Amino acid sequence: MDQLDLNTVILAQGGDRASQELLWRRHRGWLTGVLMVHAPRGDEVDDLLQEVALQFVRRLPALDKPASLPAWLRRIAVNTSRDAARRRESRPVQAGDATADLSDLCAGEPGGGRTREILNHLAELPTRYREPLVLRAVKGLTQEAIAEILSISVPAVETRLSRARRMLRDRLVKEEIIPSPRETLP
Repeated sequence: MDQLDLNTVILAQGGDRASQELLWRRHRGWLTGVLMVHAPRGDEVDDLLQEVALQFVRRLPALDKPASLPAWLRRIAVNTSRDAARRRESRPVQAGDATADLSDLCAGEPGGGRTREILNHLAELPTRYREPLVLRAVKGLTQEAIAEILSISVPAVETRLSRARRMLRDRLVKEEIIPSPRETLP
């Protein structure tokens, strides 16, 4: 995090609304990706994002280390998702409950069926691999940004991305959603 970002965080902690809005706009995109990874089936990511925004504004003054803002925001997003999952488990399932998940991204797209299958397999990956892959592939974040968000090293991000891609490719080949790399080139 550069000095300008640190100053923005400090101003936002002091209640400066413009700084809070600037920080939120800067981080909202990748937070959506984190929520997509961790959201329980049926919960709307937009609703969870709104809860994260409220927690961000309420708890920002208590943030001890302004430089840790991305990791702190990620923790809020993950905890918000877990809370939503607990609430969901504690209420009986109603007929007609939404079953939104990552596959909703492809609604109305040409070839959406194949995209839906791929996203469903992506959703089945372990969180430690799924999260960096979504942040990279869906949100377009750099490996450095992902490392900062996840509080891990860049080489760890590279390793997790490589393993996630391999796991996803293996699942897609097994289900015959994509051809085996050996079948496509001599």
